[in-house]
Amino acid sequence: ARVTRSLALLLNAHPDGTVAVVTHDSVLRVMLCHVIGIPLSAYWSFEMSPCGVSVLEYDGKHFFIHALNQTGHLPDALPAGARTHRR
Repeated sequence: ARVTRSLALLLNAHPDGTVAVVTHDSVLRVMLCHVIGIPLSAYWSFEMSPCGVSVLEYDGKHFFIHALNQTGHLPDALPAGARTHRR
């Protein structure tokens, strides 16, 4: 409930703006379940890498996912296990 409430506050505070949200993977998973309209039981359906970038857009009615868990900006020299996917 805190994630969806916070998302609604952000959307209302910045209806025509761009907002960067820096958060833990758990918050992003809950947010994705909410915006896609799937149950929280699908929480683990999303793989989130450390420092992954996701881009969502809201047009006032619908959410659009433009990028999910992008890690191409990360150096290749990360320690083993620090990044699970490169998209």
